[in-house]
Amino acid sequence: MSEGASQSEIAEGGSIVRASQLDNSQKLFDASSIVYNQLQPNTYGQAIVINNSNAQTTINVPSEVFNIGDSVISGSISIPAPTAGNYIWYYADQAAEIQHIQYFSQSNQMICDLDYMGNYYHVVNKKETSLSDYLTYDPLNRFSPSNCLVNTVPALRNSIAGGVSSNIPSPSSVNFTEPAYFQVGALGAAVTYPFQIPLRYFKNTFLELQKVIYMPNISYIKIFFSQVQKVCYMSTSNASPSAGTPVAWAPLVGGSNVTVANLSLFLAVETNKNVRAEKMAEVMRPGGMKMFIPFTMCYRNSNTGTIQNINIPIDSGSGRSIRKIIHTIYNGTEQCDTAYDCSNIANGNAQNPQKALVFYTSYNSTRIQNLNIDTTAATGTFLDYLLQKRNLKGSVLQNYNSYGYNWYWEDDFSGVGSKYTQDNNNELVSGIPLSGIPVTWTFQGVTMAATNNSYVHYTYVTFTKELTITPQLVEVH
Repeated sequence: MSEGASQSEIAEGGSIVRASQLDNSQKLFDASSIVYNQLQPNTYGQAIVINNSNAQTTINVPSEVFNIGDSVISGSISIPAPTAGNYIWYYADQAAEIQHIQYFSQSNQMICDLDYMGNYYHVVNKKETSLSDYLTYDPLNRFSPSNCLVNTVPALRNSIAGGVSSNIPSPSSVNFTEPAYFQVGALGAAVTYPFQIPLRYFKNTFLELQKVIYMPNISYIKIFFSQVQKVCYMSTSNASPSAGTPVAWAPLVGGSNVTVANLSLFLAVETNKNVRAEKMAEVMRPGGMKMFIPFTMCYRNSNTGTIQNINIPIDSGSGRSIRKIIHTIYNGTEQCDTAYDCSNIANGNAQNPQKALVFYTSYNSTRIQNLNIDTTAATGTFLDYLLQKRNLKGSVLQNYNSYGYNWYWEDDFSGVGSKYTQDNNNELVSGIPLSGIPVTWTFQGVTMAATNNSYVHYTYVTFTKELTITPQLVEVH
């Protein structure tokens, strides 16, 4: 019995389409094959101290044919025992340990320069990771399903915004598959946890690209670590993230600092001889290897009041085009249980209020939406979620409640759709072209919450840049 033809056969078959059972032709399949080379940072095995100074380290990447997106940063975090009577709480849904990551060439051409990493990872990975992929993640990835009921740790959310000492638990929305938000140690005990973060998790950057390239000269990955208050805190209760008295982490008298140990980059090196020769030849040919890459720049602005305006100036020096702009709003207290509080749930209450009630965005003084975006339940009927839902399809954010707790607003100029983004594709060059004339993107908070309205606005702008690799130099423009 014939089963007809596939969609691709119909699309490619011209006026006559033959069923697949009639086609006996075959093709030789040539695929990438990788092994991992372990690269050590320039700290030479010494533990890296996380305190209040944004410690940094550099990993030298040798001349090689490799897949950057399949490479992995690995290590472990050790948090010494807290002061007596406290539990250590730490954040489970982002790479909180990393503040800033750069990848640059021997000639200091910046290929990736992603700042405010914890906040970025916290929001962007949830919206740009497919649910099917995410269900294979585990805590090593610093972003994974809770695998528990909504009203237990690690599924519990922070339950108060702008304050502490609350015993009101805040359950998540989806049993088992909503992200783990917080983890907690035993009473008075130290905590150590490992991490393995594939570079493809650094979304909308060169690092996410699962592409094989040849870098003929040494290049560098530089990691700036977060300040300790963005990594952990302590509390007198282990019942929920905001129960008891959450305060900044402090060690026992005579105790030591939070440290990073065994830090390595496992570089995914290509071993297929045909692929290696092909990529080397691309770089050696006249003009070198050329490809368009995503490049995300991050902006942080504080603001107060019931009306808040954030302006982001953009010029042609930033890239060839603007693919997307993602804006999110965090609590003004960026430590303890509210260090990563960007909740904007429309049915929020005194313990977990909204931040932006009504807003709109504009590009060069022209409104992008023809209406004010009312995010409230009573009059707005979750308008923000309605307008974002198309780009959330298939993602980790499975419903309004999850979106509202991990809230963001995106102006997407690429039009490529959620699946293309979730698959880390980079074949299409899209967005608004940039000319020599500067432009401005604006978030206009028409009505912000009347209380607790000291906020920190994070804006992530993804550009398209052209990367050129030749035997002599690397250029990004």
